[in-house]
Amino acid sequence: MKKKETKPQKQKTFNKNAKKRTITKKAIKNILDEKEAFDIATSILITKDIYLLDLKVKSNKYDVHIYAVIHKKNETTTHNDCVTTTKIIKEIISEKKLDEDDYSITVSSAGFNWIFKSDLEYQIFIGENIKLKYLDDKEEKNVTLSGVLKENHENYIIIQSEEEKIINKEKIIKAKLNN
Repeated sequence: MKKKETKPQKQKTFNKNAKKRTITKKAIKNILDEKEAFDIATSILITKDIYLLDLKVKSNKYDVHIYAVIHKKNETTTHNDCVTTTKIIKEIISEKKLDEDDYSITVSSAGFNWIFKSDLEYQIFIGENIKLKYLDDKEEKNVTLSGVLKENHENYIIIQSEEEKIINKEKIIKAKLNN
């Protein structure tokens, strides 16, 4: 079975006064490894007190889009934090000898409804208002609780709402920021 060759996509200019020329875009062969980029960027950003919560690499035939979500503990995430993160991701792309022009990068803050995706986030968001949905064994039903995340331990967290409540992590169905 023969492999099909990919032909370069041709794009025409739309400016009537410009000289007609064709821009040829090559198909992308190598794409940045998502997990490796996340690990490298996390280790660099943590030294700047920026937490990388998520990094996704999505591609089509001719472009690669990187989406990153960051958070600053006890501070507002600023535009400069997003710029810093973008520069670090570009450096990683460059170090991997990939073509920077093939990549577009979007960096944003976690936002007030960020859903926790890892255990590390319980540590990062200590002192923040969160909302939990968990299985309450005593009532044998799902319960929703809002409050301040006070402590994070290996198997449980402590939430301060009307009273301090200990929640077993295994019982948590969903946790998110609630600002």
